[in-house]
Amino acid sequence: MKLSVRRSSVRFFVLLLAGLLVVQTAGSEPLLLMLQLLATAAMPVVYIGLELSLRKPQTKVRRLLVPTVAASLLSIPLMMLVWDWQDTRTQQHAHAIIQGLENYKRQQGHYPDSLPQLVPRFLPRLPVTSQGLINPPAFQYSTDTARAPQAFWLQYYAGAMVEASYSSRSNQWSYED
Repeated sequence: MKLSVRRSSVRFFVLLLAGLLVVQTAGSEPLLLMLQLLATAAMPVVYIGLELSLRKPQTKVRRLLVPTVAASLLSIPLMMLVWDWQDTRTQQHAHAIIQGLENYKRQQGHYPDSLPQLVPRFLPRLPVTSQGLINPPAFQYSTDTARAPQAFWLQYYAGAMVEASYSSRSNQWSYED
């Protein structure tokens, strides 16, 4: 049995896989993955429905269906790797900000009112999260309401409606949905 794959099907597969990865990385939202899984599961059902209702083979549809399902399924493990990388990079950026905040407090006796006060003396530039490709969101920073803040909180959106938050009081991260 010889396997025959059309060049146009391979091209379609590669473009679709790349498109799925860009959309998921740009959005950095695991909820997009759920929509993708539902759509992937529905594709063979739609194809079978077309086959049964029209009573003739739908070769054009089949040529698109197979690479579409394959690209959709292959993008899932690839996105897990991308999301893990994004979270690792975001944690590294957060650690740099936390170090800058602690150095600021050592020299000034209190935490700054805002993150831009760390640049350029304590950080060369203000890092952003690695969540998303196009417009990565900034870290959110807040302090206690004292005139010379003695505690701070650093937050970022971690995806899937989860907010990651670091407290200088406990020196720990917490994750809330």
